[in-house]
Amino acid sequence: MHIADDKLWRVLSPSALHRESWGEQSVIYDERSGETHMLNRLAVAGLHELCSKAMGSTELCELLAERFDNQC
Repeated sequence: MHIADDKLWRVLSPSALHRESWGEQSVIYDERSGETHMLNRLAVAGLHELCSKAMGSTELCELLAERFDNQC
């Protein structure tokens, strides 16, 4: 899969994110925005990758598909 003009995505302030997990679900609190988000394992894995480095949606999708043995 190739997405034309793939923009780079990244997490600006990983230290501002606070996570609690229960089984397959996680809650992320972003202290910068004051918002709380409920995420599944796939979304948490994507967020974790974007905390490590900037990447395009194609690269992120391929990485997560490989990790979760799935297709984009």
